[in-house]
Amino acid sequence: MESTGTTHRSRSGLLATVPLGMLVAASCAPKSSDTDTANTEPLTSCWAHTWEKPNHWLETVDSGQVSQQMIKDFGAEPTNFHGVGLMGDPFVLYDQAIFRMWFSATAIDSNGNEAQGIAYSESSDGSIWSDPKDAVTLVKLQITPKDSPWSINALETPSVVKVDDVYYLYFSGRYQDQAFKIGVATSADGYTWAVHEQPVLEATLPWELVQQETNGKLFGGVLEPSVHYDRQTSIFYLWYSTFGVQENIFGGTIGFATSKDGMHWEKRKEPVFTPGANDSWDDALVGHVSVEKDPNGHYHMFYAGFPKGSSSPEGIGHARSADGVNWTRNPSNPIVRTDASWHTFLVGGPSSLILNGTMNLWYMGINSAEFSFVHFGRATSSCTHEG
Repeated sequence: MESTGTTHRSRSGLLATVPLGMLVAASCAPKSSDTDTANTEPLTSCWAHTWEKPNHWLETVDSGQVSQQMIKDFGAEPTNFHGVGLMGDPFVLYDQAIFRMWFSATAIDSNGNEAQGIAYSESSDGSIWSDPKDAVTLVKLQITPKDSPWSINALETPSVVKVDDVYYLYFSGRYQDQAFKIGVATSADGYTWAVHEQPVLEATLPWELVQQETNGKLFGGVLEPSVHYDRQTSIFYLWYSTFGVQENIFGGTIGFATSKDGMHWEKRKEPVFTPGANDSWDDALVGHVSVEKDPNGHYHMFYAGFPKGSSSPEGIGHARSADGVNWTRNPSNPIVRTDASWHTFLVGGPSSLILNGTMNLWYMGINSAEFSFVHFGRATSSCTHEG
C-alpha cells in the first residue's frame, strides 16, 4: 500500500462485527516501496523495543450528525468513529500531508437492516479525525455490500495503495456461507470507488485452511490483505492472512503473493509466517497482517496473535525481514497487550506507518466479546541508528 511522492501507508486488521467464532478463530521477493521516498535517514532502523501507548482511544470531531443523547443512551461516545462503535480494521495512508483512514464499519438503517462496508475519515495529525458518523445509519460508508455482490455478507479489512494517480483498495469479502476471498476497488481520488466484479485472490492451497462443515458451509479462506507497490520493479506485493480448521485444529498463517497489474496474483506455495512455538502467546494463530518498510531496507510485520485456548487475540506482535519472506520475531513481543482500560478483552488490527523517524501503529481494541463499542488507538516508537 503505497503512494507516490510523500504518500505513506498503514494497515490494520480485525473486524468489529466479525463473529466471535472466527476470532478464535518465491515468487519474487519485494525490493522497495514508495514509502521510502519520504524517509531521509538511510541509517535508521525501526527494530523498536519500546513503545509509547495511549491511555485513551482516538477521537473524532463531533459534527452533530448523530444525537448525542441517543449515543449516550446506547452507552457509546459522541466522539467515536461510529455511533455505537461497530467498526474495526483501520488502515491509514499518509497522502499529500493528510492522514487518510479507511476502516470496516456496519451501517444500520431505520428498519434495523445492517450493511457491513468501508468507511472513511481523515486527520491533519493522525490523532484527531473528521467525523464519519451519519444521522440515519450511524456511519457513512464509501463502499457498501451492494457495490460487490460476491461479498454481500462481509466486506471488510481495507488496505489502500496509490500507484501514480490511481488508488487501489483491497478488501476481504465473502458471500453467504462461502470462504473468505480478497477483492479490489479503484478510485481516482480515494472517495468514489469502482469495485472489481470478481475477487482477485481465493484460497487454492491446502494451508489456506478452507474446510467444508457437515452443514455444507465453508469455513476459512484468504483475507486481511496488506499491499505494497514497488516502483523500481513495477510489482505489487501482497501479504495476506488465512484461517480455518485442519485436522480438528484451529489455526492461521500468513501468505505472500506478487502481481504485475494488481489484479492477477502469483502465490508463494508455502506460508511466510506461521504461529509461534508451543506455549507462546501466538502459538495458535497469526493474522491481521500489516507490513511496512524502514529507511534501512528492512520490512516490518505487525500482526495479531492468538494463544491456544483463547477466543480472541491477546496481543500485537512485531517481526522483521530483509526480503519480506523470511522473518525474525521481536524478542519484546507482544508489543501491545490487552492491558489498557479501553481494551481489556482484545487488541488487534495493527496498521503501521513510518514517518519522520517515528514508527506509528494504529490498532483496535475492545473490552467485551460483543464487538460493539470498539475504539481505535495509536502507539508510537522512535526509530534508531542501531540494529
